[in-house]
Amino acid sequence: MRTVAVDGSCTLFIQSRVKQHAELFLLLGMITPLGWLERVPTYKEQQEQLKEKDLHTFGFLGYPVLQTADVALYAPMRCRWARPGLAPGGGARDRPQVQPSLRQAPQADPGGAAPVPHRRAQDPRLDGRKMSKSYGNAVELGEDPESARKRIMVAVTDPARKRRNDPGHPEVCPIYWLHRAYSPPQTVELVDRECRTAGIGCVDCKKMLLQNLIPALEKHRAARAELDRNPGRVDELVQLGIKKATAVAEQTMTVCAMR
Repeated sequence: MRTVAVDGSCTLFIQSRVKQHAELFLLLGMITPLGWLERVPTYKEQQEQLKEKDLHTFGFLGYPVLQTADVALYAPMRCRWARPGLAPGGGARDRPQVQPSLRQAPQADPGGAAPVPHRRAQDPRLDGRKMSKSYGNAVELGEDPESARKRIMVAVTDPARKRRNDPGHPEVCPIYWLHRAYSPPQTVELVDRECRTAGIGCVDCKKMLLQNLIPALEKHRAARAELDRNPGRVDELVQLGIKKATAVAEQTMTVCAMR
């Protein structure tokens, strides 16, 4: 995460150092119906698929509320989810389900300071499931090219496209959404058109993606190596980010206290 956050395009901070996250989580937790959380898809899905872990905890059940607080605290009009198929991330499918109901509830709306965000990216599923570090089905930003290539080449695509000459549906394919994140517009247009007409197969599509994805990952790896050589730069930006985030969070909580 640090390699893509220290280029000045966003604020980097340690969430636990901004106490307002815990405060808003507590307030929202007081008014969140239990049924809303029990209906979150990930809650039941991960209990079934990660049976070796004890997930019958308040922390796991209430995590979508914390995620809602994390977003609402900074009152975004739009929320930039993690790029499709790339970790860190997880739970992106849960947030849109819980947030609209929770944040539109009269007693939960802090004076209109936290509008419901609009989702900008399709929830990726490299293996047919949601992206999750627990499943190991995401391409890590610091991953080496060969490992990333293997993940992409075995990734699940359009489940309805059984044969090479079957027309595809790009909007349900995680590879297409990775194209939208990393490939130039002309490649995205070509993939969209040729997939729908069976002009290209899934293997062709994946190879085209790798031509653009691998250089991007290499760029992140190089940036990470540079930061390892200058760790003080990261610490400096984190401290500045904590101050900036705290200032915005305090304003949101002030509005909440007025209600």
